Amino acid sequence: MSVTPEKFAAAAKTNVEASLSSASAFVATVFTAVERVSTLNLATARTAFDESVAFSKAVLAAKDPQAVAALNLAAVTPSVEKSIAYGRSLSVIGT
Repeated sequence: MSVTPEKFAAAAKTNVEASLSSASAFVATVFTAVERVSTLNLATARTAFDESVAFSKAVLAAKDPQAVAALNLAAVTPSVEKSIAYGRSLSVIGT
């Protein structure tokens, strides 16, 4: 079986087209993931800012050190839960 230049060129063209298609699909997937992570990060930053402002106002309104301590303790559990949720969201995006 002989390979003519036309057959070789056609096979090469097919391989290049398949490679470009695969690369395009990969890049589209990466861009989608980056977009989702960016959206998640912006939403997380916005929420963190709003919550820190509310927390600061609550601390300033506290009348005694016990009230400040209670605010600090009350903030720990939601912060841990939010961190876990953020990690899960990143994991979903990664998959």
